[in-house]
Amino acid sequence: MLVNVLNFVTATEEALAITDRLMRAVVPGSYLVICHPTAEVSGTAMHAAARLWNEQGSAPAVLRTRAELAQLFGGLDLAEPGVVSCPSWRPDITGYGELADMPHFCGLARKPAAAHPRRPPPVSC
Repeated sequence: MLVNVLNFVTATEEALAITDRLMRAVVPGSYLVICHPTAEVSGTAMHAAARLWNEQGSAPAVLRTRAELAQLFGGLDLAEPGVVSCPSWRPDITGYGELADMPHFCGLARKPAAAHPRRPPPVSC
């Protein structure tokens, strides 16, 4: 579970390497959960919040788009409804009616049974 973790990994390539390494280490059938802040909901407010955090927080943070988060699930079977605002992931089970989007996306994906490497392994010299 990478819940509000990868936003502190500011380089997207590094975030991809982390998810790749994690999923290589687990058995097929394992799941990956990611929750991450975004500016695609409440854009102006989230940009302001991120700017304030980065000015005062101890670790810099980054906002990512839905497409960038989907990349982090590369090579995995993304569960429906995909990468969505957190309240939209399973809105039917709340019993509270329509829920407002929040500025965090989440997703759940499963490592396939016949998993092949998400990226070619590095070449050793």
